[in-house]
Order: sequence, then C-alpha cells, then structure tokens
Amino acid sequence: MYRTGHHRPEIQAVHMKNSTFVLLPVLIALVAGCAQETVSVRPAESPAKPKDALLPAPAPAKPAITIIGRERWAQKPPILSNINPVGRIWRITIHHEARESYDPSWVASVLRLRGIQKTHFQNGWADIGYHFVIDCKGRIWECRPLKYQGAHVRDNNEGNIGIALLGDFNEQYLTREQKDSLKRLVAYLRATYNVSNRRVYTHRELVTTECPGDHLQAHVNELRRDTGIATGASGFAERHP
Repeated sequence: MYRTGHHRPEIQAVHMKNSTFVLLPVLIALVAGCAQETVSVRPAESPAKPKDALLPAPAPAKPAITIIGRERWAQKPPILSNINPVGRIWRITIHHEARESYDPSWVASVLRLRGIQKTHFQNGWADIGYHFVIDCKGRIWECRPLKYQGAHVRDNNEGNIGIALLGDFNEQYLTREQKDSLKRLVAYLRATYNVSNRRVYTHRELVTTECPGDHLQAHVNELRRDTGIATGASGFAERHP
C-alpha cells in the first residue's frame, strides 16, 4: 500500500582519541537532508477487486461510481453474431425487473441476473438486455457491455443506455440504497456521455407498458424535480435528433 514515511540515516557518534563525540557535522547534514524531503501520508485503501470501480470519476463534477464487472456473475458471453454496436449514446431509460426482490445477498443478485440473462437468450437476444442492474442493496452490476446496443425498449434501443432495478415497483418501494445508486449512476452517465436532461426516460414514457412501476416512476419524477431533469416524452417513440 502507501508508504507513510522515509528511511532516515541513523545518527552515529564518532569517538575521537580525546574521547570527544563529534556530532555537529552529522546534525548539519541531517537538517539539510530533511529540508529537501516532503513526507506524504495517505490513508490506507483496500485493493479493488477485478473490474470493480469500473467507472471512476474523471472530473470533480462527476460522482465516483463502483461497478461490479459482469465477469463476477455472467456464465455466458454475448452472442456477437447477433449484436450491434451502440453508436453515439444520447439517451437513458430506466426499468424495473417486475419481480419482487427483498434478498440483499450477493448470491441472490447473481442468481437473478443469470435468470434474466437466460430469459433474454430464450427471447432470441444476444445477451441480457440491460447495460446496468441495481439490486436492493444498491450494488450496481455491469450487464451488457456499453459498447453494444441494448435490448430493453422496443424500437428505441439505438444510443440508449438501459438501467434496470431489481424489484416490482408496483408492489414494493425502492430501498434507500437503490435510490442513492440510481441517482449517482444517472448523473455519471449523463455527464460522461453528454446526455441532455430531456433524454432521461422511464420505459413507459417511450412505449405502452407498466414498467418501471408506479413507485419507481414517482421516484424518477421526484429525482427530476431535485436535479432539473425534465420529464421525457410520453407514449411515443422519440427519434434520434
């Protein structure tokens, strides 16, 4: 980890024939050396696990985001013969899984993600459709790599980052951790990809669906009021500007 100091030469007395200890030259050298040193003390940090801290803050205005890399949960890679590049990112869409979720454990989240990926493969898709998933503990999981176009809004996947929260938000409320992680992730992605505040949507604002559930919809509306994100389009597919 970090060094908290520098090795300093030991002071050794020099014994002369007349039994006098000559310290002055040694002390002068030590003082001169210290004047040229800068001792930097940093707090200890735990080593990051592989692919965690995937999106470090590149500028003070962007929050630091810790992402759990997909290799920590995914058993199968994307089907590259059936996937498109994402192109220029210009919008973000928020979803729910539509299944109640109360177990905050790591294992429960991994199993849910694998289940979603399996279902999406069965749909004939190239991979799990979302780019990120937030579990009830507030952990942010990398899903489909951002370099690939997602599969989460019918006819509206071009340049669209998909974020899903585990839970059914017609039946349950977001946890405090989910609210915090969603706010930070959206803020980071908007700043990183220069996404307009008018281009942050919920699923139901682009197509006819109950997703992301009434409680998550209400939270996104509240988040917009707090952060200045204007309400997205409602009930129609918006075209690329």
